[in-house]
Amino acid sequence: MNLNNLDEDTFKKKIKQGLNIQIGCFCVNIKTSISEVISNIYFLYSNHHCITEDAFVDFHVSINAPKSIRRWFRPQAYFEIDGYQPIEPLPLAHAYPLFEWGLNWCIANRAHQYLIFHAAIIEKEGKAILMPGVPGAGKSTFCAALVHDGWSLISDELALVDVLDGKVHPMPKPISLKNESIEVISSLYSDAAFGNIYHNTSKGTLTHLRASNASGRISTIKWVLFPRYDKKSSTRLIDENKGRAHIELLNNAFNSNVFGLQGFDAINKILEHSRVVRLAYSDILNAVKAVNRLTERSKNV
Repeated sequence: MNLNNLDEDTFKKKIKQGLNIQIGCFCVNIKTSISEVISNIYFLYSNHHCITEDAFVDFHVSINAPKSIRRWFRPQAYFEIDGYQPIEPLPLAHAYPLFEWGLNWCIANRAHQYLIFHAAIIEKEGKAILMPGVPGAGKSTFCAALVHDGWSLISDELALVDVLDGKVHPMPKPISLKNESIEVISSLYSDAAFGNIYHNTSKGTLTHLRASNASGRISTIKWVLFPRYDKKSSTRLIDENKGRAHIELLNNAFNSNVFGLQGFDAINKILEHSRVVRLAYSDILNAVKAVNRLTERSKNV
């Protein structure tokens, strides 16, 4: 049963007690009494499944305000996993971003059955594009544009790769957009479904985009794409040296130390079976067309 099959009052009652939600390959028990967090989860995760109470849970998380005097004096929100607070509390007004960041922390630090990359990843017909998270490259913005053009979202933050077969597992959370990216996507796509906008966070102005076209399947990485926005650039796709690409992927892996040589070999296998390109662009729609042409040609080779 999807979240949107529950009426909002029923959802509120359940999540205050702890509700199991399937987020990609993880079952997460979420507990909160903060009204804004509840409403954002109900909207942004509306297409996700509710799981029965007796299901195996990967992470028990909660986000709540304190019951002490801090309820009135500079109120804060606290994120917990199994009663432990892994990250610093934030102002109560930023409780929902704290929930998203906390969930990312749980996966990046505890899901060591996967080799985890800081990367956006999308797919069509089980064939995926991996876009590593180079700072300032605009991967989430470009990921959002591709999802609105028919690609399915696997994740915009964390790529979960099985080191044995190189397959990538789904984790389609809402897409995080910051600052100028919000206006770019809202101006291009009138049907873009945004959550609340948060100002003055540690990352500037922030919102989350509901991904109605989310993937639930295990996919094969066929393209590794390094996108970079440059307001002076034409749209250019250039094949990248796989040695340099290996170094960048290794630098973007959160837990390569867990796997050692096995992780190193897993990256080699990804690159061995992938087309590796750099994309420079200033016009995001032209860039989307260029990537679609690239992937269509690859299918026909």
